Amino acid sequence: MTARARPPADCGAGVGRVTEQLLLAHCTEVDLVEPSRHLLAAARANLAPSTSARDGGAAGADAGRGYPPGHAAAGFFEMGLQAFSPAPKRRARARDLASVT
Repeated sequence: MTARARPPADCGAGVGRVTEQLLLAHCTEVDLVEPSRHLLAAARANLAPSTSARDGGAAGADAGRGYPPGHAAAGFFEMGLQAFSPAPKRRARARDLASVT
């Protein structure tokens, strides 16, 4: 499977396991939708770029994560799926993949 150009939405993302272990392996960016504040905060922490890679540290610092360098969680939406509407600039790009967990 090749990297997708359009960002998928991980609906009911929880702490971001599906995003981290599956979606980011195939997509350069993913939006996470989760109504629980504490689960979304954990997803942000789990999917944050490593400090060493961000600061120009060891090459491949994110390599152990299971997804390619440059792939990232792009949007974190704290809301139920029924209220989810991506930002206008992202809305123009249709999604060809959604994960509902």
